Amino acid sequence: MPHAVEILEPMTKDGVDFVRQGAFIMLGMILFQQSEVSPLSMSSTRALYTKIVSDKHEDPIARFGAAIGQGLHALGEWDQLAAQVDENWSNANDEDRHEIAPMAAAAAWSLREWDSMDDYIIAMRADSPDRAFYKAILPVRQNQFPKAFKEIGKVRDLLEPELTSFIGEGYGRSYK
Repeated sequence: MPHAVEILEPMTKDGVDFVRQGAFIMLGMILFQQSEVSPLSMSSTRALYTKIVSDKHEDPIARFGAAIGQGLHALGEWDQLAAQVDENWSNANDEDRHEIAPMAAAAAWSLREWDSMDDYIIAMRADSPDRAFYKAILPVRQNQFPKAFKEIGKVRDLLEPELTSFIGEGYGRSYK
């Protein structure tokens, strides 16, 4: 992936705005998916996004591309979230762990830290749709599809009352 970043970075200065837009979006997609891109490259790209998005004289197409890339980049900062969790997990009480666990499991999933993901799942509330959702991911990875299917059924059962109330509220508001 570092080679792709080396190719795309010069394209962010291209004279054609559509090329710049595409380069910004692609950089964001790469940085979203890869945590092994060098920190220097990540920080310089982040600074470039900020500069382009905030410059009112930039072409709107390039600014839009930079904004999308910036958002994708931010979504992919799972390693920062994982580091924050590692720093606070051992000192957290059970209630705090219940709150942290879904985000920590998402970060572990993205970083492919399967053992950590399992630890975070265990810390979630038993009746949580998040717990059932994340419990379905591990068996899919291990080709244990019946087990995953069972967990997906639990997710549906846990979310159904919530979704039904949303539908009812929306219907009631629409026809008053």
